[in-house]
Amino acid sequence: MNRRIRPGDGSGWVQHHFFVLLGVLFAALFWIGESLLHFYFFEPGNLSHDLFPTVYHEMWMRMFIVCMFLGFGFFTQRIDDARMRAEIRRGEEQFKALMDVSPEAIAVHQGGLWVYANDAAAKLFGGKQPEDIIGRQVMEFVHPDDHIVVQERMRQLFEGEALTPKLEERLLQPGGTSILAEVYALRTEFDGKPAVMVVARDIDERRRAELELQRSELRLKEAQRVAHLGSWELDLLENSLWWSDENYRIFGVEPGSVNTYDTFLATVHPDDKVYVDRAYTASVKNRTPYNIEHRLLLPDGLVKWVNERCETYYHDDGTPLRSAGTTLDITESRHSADVIRLSQERFATIFRQAPLGMALIDSLNGTIHELNPRFAEIAGRSVEEMKAVDWMSITHPEDVQADLDNMALMNAGRIPGFTMEKRYFRPDRSIVWVRMTIAPLRGEKGSSPQHLCMIEDITERKQADEALRESKDLLRSIIEHAPIRVFWKDAQSRYLGCNSAFAHDAGLTQPEELVGKSDFDMGWREQAELYRTDDHRVMASGEAKLGFEEPQTTPEGRHIWLRTSKVPLRSAAGELFGLLGIYEDITQRKEAELELLQANRALRTISACNSVLVHARDETNLLQEMCRVIVKTGGYLMAWVGIAEHDAGKSVRPVGQSGYEEGYLDSVNITWADTELGRGPTGTAIRTGKKVVNQDCLNNPKMAPWREQAIKRGYQSSIALPLAISKAEMAVLTIYAAEPDAFNLDEVALLEELASDLAYGIGALRTRVAHKEAEDRLDFMAHHDALTGMPNRILLHDRFEQVAATARRRGSNVAMLFLNLDDFHLVNDVLGRSLADHMLVQVVERLHGCIRESDTISREGGDEFIILLGDVGDLAAIEIIVQKILDAFSEPFTVDDHIVSVTSSIGISIFPNDGRDFNRLISQSEAALQKAKAAGKDTYNFFTEQMNINALEHMQLQGQLRHAIINQEFRIYYQPQIDTLNERMIGAEALVRWQHPQHGLVPPLKFIPLAERSGLIIPLGEWVLNEACRQAQVWRKRNRMPSMVMAVNLSAVQFKRGNIVETVIQALERSGLPAENLELELTESILLDDVEVVMETLHRLKDIGIKLSIDDFGTGYSSLSYLKRLAVDKLKIDQSFVRDMVVDPEDAAIVSAIIQLGHTLQLTVIAEGVETRAQLQLLKSLECNEVQGYLFSRPIPAEDFSGLFEQAGESGMNDKA
Repeated sequence: MNRRIRPGDGSGWVQHHFFVLLGVLFAALFWIGESLLHFYFFEPGNLSHDLFPTVYHEMWMRMFIVCMFLGFGFFTQRIDDARMRAEIRRGEEQFKALMDVSPEAIAVHQGGLWVYANDAAAKLFGGKQPEDIIGRQVMEFVHPDDHIVVQERMRQLFEGEALTPKLEERLLQPGGTSILAEVYALRTEFDGKPAVMVVARDIDERRRAELELQRSELRLKEAQRVAHLGSWELDLLENSLWWSDENYRIFGVEPGSVNTYDTFLATVHPDDKVYVDRAYTASVKNRTPYNIEHRLLLPDGLVKWVNERCETYYHDDGTPLRSAGTTLDITESRHSADVIRLSQERFATIFRQAPLGMALIDSLNGTIHELNPRFAEIAGRSVEEMKAVDWMSITHPEDVQADLDNMALMNAGRIPGFTMEKRYFRPDRSIVWVRMTIAPLRGEKGSSPQHLCMIEDITERKQADEALRESKDLLRSIIEHAPIRVFWKDAQSRYLGCNSAFAHDAGLTQPEELVGKSDFDMGWREQAELYRTDDHRVMASGEAKLGFEEPQTTPEGRHIWLRTSKVPLRSAAGELFGLLGIYEDITQRKEAELELLQANRALRTISACNSVLVHARDETNLLQEMCRVIVKTGGYLMAWVGIAEHDAGKSVRPVGQSGYEEGYLDSVNITWADTELGRGPTGTAIRTGKKVVNQDCLNNPKMAPWREQAIKRGYQSSIALPLAISKAEMAVLTIYAAEPDAFNLDEVALLEELASDLAYGIGALRTRVAHKEAEDRLDFMAHHDALTGMPNRILLHDRFEQVAATARRRGSNVAMLFLNLDDFHLVNDVLGRSLADHMLVQVVERLHGCIRESDTISREGGDEFIILLGDVGDLAAIEIIVQKILDAFSEPFTVDDHIVSVTSSIGISIFPNDGRDFNRLISQSEAALQKAKAAGKDTYNFFTEQMNINALEHMQLQGQLRHAIINQEFRIYYQPQIDTLNERMIGAEALVRWQHPQHGLVPPLKFIPLAERSGLIIPLGEWVLNEACRQAQVWRKRNRMPSMVMAVNLSAVQFKRGNIVETVIQALERSGLPAENLELELTESILLDDVEVVMETLHRLKDIGIKLSIDDFGTGYSSLSYLKRLAVDKLKIDQSFVRDMVVDPEDAAIVSAIIQLGHTLQLTVIAEGVETRAQLQLLKSLECNEVQGYLFSRPIPAEDFSGLFEQAGESGMNDKA
């Protein structure tokens, strides 16, 4: 088969049909030219006739000529095609011949199969001839790891790329071996079909050579790095410098930063730069070796030493061409040389100035070659004298032989040297003890052996050793004859020795008999474990344990007490090897102390328990603490307190316990019934009310039911003391001791006193707790609404100040919501006050579910609430909460089986937009509430300035108020105050009223706040005070009531801003009314500011003789701590508590608590708002001192009040009631 390989994409279509197209072109040009010629010259005006002639001969002639042109094109094209095929065939044959003989491996594949391969390719792929390759899969010869890359390149060739870049691929050969080949691939044709020609070259050997070269370079670099040897080459013609990596590392500069001779010189130490430059220049010039040492100055300031060598190469004409050299880092060797030199100098210095005597001596003849001054000084001679002396002559005769023997052994090589103590004679024949150390010295071969002799003067140590020996003998004598017992042990607590006194106590005849024994071998083996533990503790801590007491059983079985001290024993090296102990018999002293302790422990217990009683705040803790103190201070084993229960079994309930109990009280059944279980000490003490002493639990027959449990816990004796807490309640204090006969008569008497104090303390504590609960309740009432427990106006004010401060810091807002229940009076009318109150409690619960925990709900009274929202963002956030509140009322309330639906209206003011003052914000929210009410209720409204128009009426009224004072439009009405016991009138309260010319009688609630805000309350109050005093004095004289008291209210503004003390004095002086007949009623708000000034003013009023009372007590700032300090005489219970106290137990409890508190503080208590006989009777039963209210009389003018005196007469006011 004739197969053709045609590189590239082949010729184009135009190239293959060139002459045919040329014939067509000529025919078309002839036709158009002939037509134009006829048009212009023969038949003008009819171009279409000229293009397509109708004359037969003309048409035939044109067609003939056109066919000639076309025939010429086709004929010429066939001739050219034959020529081109011949040329291609010749080119292909030549190309194939070239491929066949090419040394490069060339192969062609189609569809993944090899279709052509030359001999080189067959050899490369592991075959012998091309036929071994042709027809096989291409991927058979490609390493599996390269399949993806090869396939991707083939895809790229067929999709448009004509030639792939050079690739390195691994080719597989038979046997599984692989070679690395450099491969090119290009797109071509084979037999007229697309194919890929592959040209490959075996680069396996070359790559191995390259790798070997790289390894050689790496080994060279590593060798240079290890040897600190760098290399360099300087091209003298180009002035270019090459450095190895190690050279850069030695010089400490970045690679590539040194590339010229000048940049090299810049790295040389400034002091060596000229020297290096001259040496190198001279070497090049004179052709002498360049071998110098110099310093480098590294970029970090460090200095290095290097040795540089080089050889310079020259041109034939003598011109220097290049220098190649090495750089060796010799910093360490230079440093080592310096170290050796310094070491030698240091040794010479040490040799001369050493505190030891040192000498270099000939080992054979003993000649001293060299010695230091200290050696001569120890020997008592000069250096020159020592060099001339024979050392044998100055050595003590008793030490000569030992010295000679050791020298012989050392010279024979049997010992490396030796140390010995010997004596020298000084010139004055005095003896000096020395510790001599001999060490042989290695000399040069053939030289006489020498040794180094070092001597230390130990004369003083020898003398100290002798003194120590004598001291030890003295110490041994002292220990033996001392009146105390002495012993010493090893680290395992085995005895190493003792004195004779200790041996005698141990029942031994000689101290030596004790050696090697332990405490377990002695007569006190019962305490052996205790002693051993104590020994180990001392040795483990390394600290002495001094003067402690411990028991011991003598060999005779007698129990004694010892006062012992133990100290750890250490060797000279500081290592602990045992302990030393001493002791003395303190049995007699211990017995005396025990008797004294038993006599005094009850006294100590009483003292400690009295302290507990004084500081007790809780009964449970009191009893528990009392038991703990009794056990700890008294040294008893256990104590407990039980309450006698009045149940069927007359059980005793434990309420306090301390000490070693281990479930004793749970395991025993103790009663105070007259049965076997009730005839023990505890039950008998409760039943008889007398103490019961049990001196022996083991043998007392009455302890039989509890003996086993008591003995198990170590109870040997006990005492039961009755506690008469009250007539109806009895308790018992039972104490257990660890020894029999533990309670003597004196101790029993003191413990009886303790029990009496405890009984009284329990009763007193209960009284204090009751008073504290009442005080806490009143304090709570002062800041909270009595019905709902919500904060009142005072606490709300405090909360407002806190959230307002936070809002100022954060730039946020505070919302004041004034909420009112719509038409709630209908609920009151239909369900009654009690059920309405229950509903208000449910309202509060729902409100809590609508707000955050940080927000505050305050009840203003009735069905009005103020909700304080702190740290809110914008109006939208507020509206979400408000709408949530309104939605909460959509669900009906269930009140005692009644389904009640109620809505609410809310007025809102915003801090700081609407204002910053607390009261102003409340007023604004209240105004907004009224707007919401007017809008149809069940809605909310934000305060706007437009609402201030509604305040115009208040302003007008305030202006009229000034004229009212001038025009004397005010009247005083009086309401009698009644003695509860006999219902006689004892005084009156003055109440101001405004008789307006147009509006009639204006109630106080409408004009008093205006007067306070404007300050007009001060002149108004002065007028009321003066008029009331005047009227009271008239009634005293006319009705013969010298003791009648006139009560006048004082405003907080009047108290703070008015000169109240002087005003009162002037009113009394003008009217002639005695001071004791005037009572000033103070509102609790007076106490809110500047307490100390308030206290001073009140005491000044008291000094005058004025009576003082707290008005509306329980609704405001009722701080008991201030109440104790106030010089008041009377408390007035607010009518809000009196109104429902007959039907509301909570109101009744509050009234009772106020009355009890007043009586406790020795104050008179008056209740206002008394309207029914039932209220009066209840107040009488609660011992309320005084009352006033509509039951006796409404507030009436003075002229009517005078008639009231005459009608009441001596019979009192009961008939009016």
